[in-house]
Amino acid sequence: KWHLTGVLMIRLLTATLLLTYSLFGWSSVYPDNYQPCPGIQSGVLDGQNIKAVYSDCAIDGYNAEIYFYPAFRFDVGLNTVRVTAPPAVSLNPAPAGILKLGALNDFGLANVGVNYAGNCEEVTATETSTAGQEGATYCGWYANDGSGSRLLLKATLVNSAFSNVTFAHNVPKSVGDATPVPAMPMYLLLALSGLLALFGFSRASK
Repeated sequence: KWHLTGVLMIRLLTATLLLTYSLFGWSSVYPDNYQPCPGIQSGVLDGQNIKAVYSDCAIDGYNAEIYFYPAFRFDVGLNTVRVTAPPAVSLNPAPAGILKLGALNDFGLANVGVNYAGNCEEVTATETSTAGQEGATYCGWYANDGSGSRLLLKATLVNSAFSNVTFAHNVPKSVGDATPVPAMPMYLLLALSGLLALFGFSRASK
């Protein structure tokens, strides 16, 4: 009976770990110093027929307390994808929060094609717009050459909308509000802790 219980516990732990890595495997694609931007969402830009995807990550604007939110936008009418950084009032719905990344004044965009499996870290193209292509992945970037800070945007255009979206940055905490994000959500940590505790209890009772 003890052997059966131990085997079941090990299988539960293994399944939990596999689920964790399948859900949050994005981090393996990026270097360890990159963290995800929270609050990624889809919306529209300026109330027009312009679709956008953005996050809570924001960069410094032209005045104190003015912040811009890096985003991908797709103009259905013109069939163009652009990388842009509008203020919160120009996005609907507005970003749910703000994670200040400081000054990232350089930026660009590239169509990296279909079935792209990279993380956009190698992209340095300085174009800001390109034609929309069904199934293609787009890489955008914002950077501060002086500090080496970068924000990487990645999304695939599917049925005139963005999917498989990831925004990741390597901005250190000392620059803005950027703070490390745990690689594993708290509820999964608690689940693992509970399983380990149950495992120990079962063993001690035998």
